[in-house]
Amino acid sequence: MLVWHTRSGYRSGVRFYNTALGWGARTMVVFRLIGLLFIVAALMALGSDALLSLENGEVTMRSFSELWALIHEGSRDAFTSWADSGAPEGLKGPIDTVMGFPAWGVLGVIGIVLAGLIALLRRGD
Repeated sequence: MLVWHTRSGYRSGVRFYNTALGWGARTMVVFRLIGLLFIVAALMALGSDALLSLENGEVTMRSFSELWALIHEGSRDAFTSWADSGAPEGLKGPIDTVMGFPAWGVLGVIGIVLAGLIALLRRGD
């Protein structure tokens, strides 16, 4: 596309900007996308819980442990056995608590923290 430029006559109207991203910007994009994926997974878990509640006629929410078991039961069992026997004493209570929270809440918080912290850290540069 040619446009009239007052100093040099006709020239290309397409401007080329330097679009090369540095490592910091690439890292920010990657972590924001990962955060977005966690938020999408949280919304999917919330929708699944809503449909399950409609089907049962009562409010039903899957815990994070139940959702993890639906996705891959072996890894959930390995993690819970590690949490019971190999984890430090200070982590056993919080891990059990998080595993009991609703799945959509855990996934949503992880996504928001990933996306938000990366944005805050990038803003400090």
